[in-house]
Amino acid sequence: MKLRLRALEPSDLEIMYDTENDKSLWVYSNTSSPFSKHTLKKFIENSHLDIIEHKQVRLVIYDKLNSYGFIDLFDYDHVSRRAGVGIIIFERFRSKGIGSLSLKLIEQHVLNHVPLHQLYAKISSNNIEVKLTGDSSLSRRPMKRVTDHLSKIGARIELKNNLFPPIKLKGTGNAVPLSFDIVIPSAQIKSAIMLSALNTNGTVNIKEFKTTRDHTENLLKSM
Repeated sequence: MKLRLRALEPSDLEIMYDTENDKSLWVYSNTSSPFSKHTLKKFIENSHLDIIEHKQVRLVIYDKLNSYGFIDLFDYDHVSRRAGVGIIIFERFRSKGIGSLSLKLIEQHVLNHVPLHQLYAKISSNNIEVKLTGDSSLSRRPMKRVTDHLSKIGARIELKNNLFPPIKLKGTGNAVPLSFDIVIPSAQIKSAIMLSALNTNGTVNIKEFKTTRDHTENLLKSM
């Protein structure tokens, strides 16, 4: 399967309208009301804008035969050079590995065309199962100190040799709100807890004993 990414076209309006108004997907996109065709038509017309100006971009996952879904970069933060990534695969093409291939495509797109340092996705507090991989450098970095904190809220996590990526993660639909004391200074641990707390019912308290980088705090303040 030779997948590619392309910009939105006017002909994508109907499938985009059906996708955005599928209420079963609203829980993943924080959507609370339907989109009109007029609104989505304007979105497509403005999709040529640079991500720095528009703060988001949507691309179509396709090959010569079909369009398979959309992949989004959203909440672009030019200061910390990070953005969220979201994928929707059309129902009849799911469970075929297209999502995983699409993540590799967007990673390459970002490296070549977008001034980004980091991509993130909200996963662990949703009841879904994923496998997270990285490049050769990231795959040599121990992740257990981050995943141990996420395990406490109810996520089930497996690491290679119980330490390294890839990370197999089964989220929870009912994340437990807890208080965390970060004894060993780590901006990565703090960010993981903060982002997972966004979909947690209740109050999550975080105590740092030594100040670390505040990029995630600044990102959330700007949202």
